[in-house]
Amino acid sequence: MDFGGKLVVLPTAIFVISPFDGYMSDYSTFSRAAAVVLTAITGSEYFPGGMGAFEAPKNASLAFERGPSTDVTLRWATYRDASDQCSLSRIWGGIHPPVDDLRGRFIGE
Repeated sequence: MDFGGKLVVLPTAIFVISPFDGYMSDYSTFSRAAAVVLTAITGSEYFPGGMGAFEAPKNASLAFERGPSTDVTLRWATYRDASDQCSLSRIWGGIHPPVDDLRGRFIGE
């Protein structure tokens, strides 16, 4: 990085980047497109019954790691809420920076 003509090298311990080039998040794109399509098909932005939910039971087996240490229920009022949480998971997981997420959401719209 260039700060006033001085080269500054950031240590990797505090400057974490993903192992691949930055591209728009496919999860953000597909989940937003799904939210748009489901809203169009159902005629409502809300999940049937007013609330969508996903339950991840304690110690549930995932493909690559152990499940949560306690039961977790994710809930969303709208398809867009679920899409947003899907998109944010890619940022929280360190897979995409926010700019990749926002571009994906825009394309999925």
